[in-house]
Amino acid sequence: MVALGATLGGFNRREMSVGQKLWQINWGLVLLVSALAGIGFAMLYSAAGGNFEPWAMRQMVRFGFGLVAMIVKCDASNEMPSNANPIFVFRATHSAS
Repeated sequence: MVALGATLGGFNRREMSVGQKLWQINWGLVLLVSALAGIGFAMLYSAAGGNFEPWAMRQMVRFGFGLVAMIVKCDASNEMPSNANPIFVFRATHSAS
């Protein structure tokens, strides 16, 4: 686990530009996951008889939102530890005592 303010490649994470943060993404892995998603989209298209509705279009939109969320997260500052699941944080802060 990388501590907050740790250096990555000689840069402090908070001082990196957006472009430098984007270079930190493993684009090979993004390409591999996108290719697998593309195969899944083709299978859903085929299962629907050559139609994008009812399954393939919705799945492509979900994948697009996830991809955008990943890129936005890469630019966000890490105020919470990376292993803090929002569900557990919500439960811990809103638990009845």
